[in-house]
Amino acid sequence: MKNSGITYQSNLFHALQRTADLEKLLHTDIPGLIQLFREKPYQSFYIPKKNGGRRLIENPKPVLKEMLKRLNLLLQCSYLQFRPKCVYGFTIRKGSEKSRNIISNARRHVRKKFLLNIDLKEFFHSVKENRVRQIFESKLGKKDPLLVLLLSKLVTLNGRLPMGSPTSPVISNLALLDTDWELEALCSNLQLEYTRFADDLSFSSNQRITTKDIQLLKQVIRYHGFEINREKVKLYGPEDTKWVTGLIVEETVKLPPDYLLLLEKEIFRFKEFTLLHHKYKSGADEDKIKLIQSEIRGKWNFANMVIPGDEKLMELQLQMEYAFNPVEEYESTNWLDMPYTFF
Repeated sequence: MKNSGITYQSNLFHALQRTADLEKLLHTDIPGLIQLFREKPYQSFYIPKKNGGRRLIENPKPVLKEMLKRLNLLLQCSYLQFRPKCVYGFTIRKGSEKSRNIISNARRHVRKKFLLNIDLKEFFHSVKENRVRQIFESKLGKKDPLLVLLLSKLVTLNGRLPMGSPTSPVISNLALLDTDWELEALCSNLQLEYTRFADDLSFSSNQRITTKDIQLLKQVIRYHGFEINREKVKLYGPEDTKWVTGLIVEETVKLPPDYLLLLEKEIFRFKEFTLLHHKYKSGADEDKIKLIQSEIRGKWNFANMVIPGDEKLMELQLQMEYAFNPVEEYESTNWLDMPYTFF
């Protein structure tokens, strides 16, 4: 976003000081907001986690989601006033600033001999409504108690940030402001490189990261009210293959070894389904087909950001386009092979 646009949106949020301002911003009124809270405007469902188990997703219904999208833009622009250098996730970009994403986050740790990863437990759900109120009051300068209450109710569910709301990511960053600033100061003294992408904290150095260093880092995190996921604390030495947010960091940032292979299998599976879908008119949901196409293309685009111009990746692009737009070779297919579990 251009700096002029960021400044405008930030000033717009700064001018939000009364409940009347909130009503105008969200195109509603206070009784309408209260009624919205009473209607339980979230749809909850579970999605599988990569390492097993299930993750609860709480998706706002359309009316609330549109309000939260508007509020999110204002909050994102306001957050840029404070954003520490370490933050790479859930943040917009200033003007000509280089992209802050999972790849640029990992690049900060290439060619380092030692690496420490720390993961925060139940990240969004650990940010409670009381902390959110403090953010609106102390960090964002809102003084009207009713305005603070309404804003806090808008962005929380069951007394904490919901996983699935447009505003939860930026508010989680705001909740970690003091933690990030203190960790940056500590890491400067310990000669550690520090970055954070959402709930993944990474620390690296060419000098040994000692037990004392780790304890000091953990103390800062716990002091600010966040719980560490003990199972995801990982220290790497000079001989280890080092990982940061799912990417390998060596002399450069690399994809996981099986990334392209799994992507190729996914493209092939989709191609087989498409051929059968067209031949036998399977009745599969067209919106879901488009969603899966979007997911496959997103994985390809991500790989292209990490290894642009890679020969294998270019080959997969051709396979992907053919899978999305197949020629009519339906006679060679067998309806018994229809991958029903795909949908």
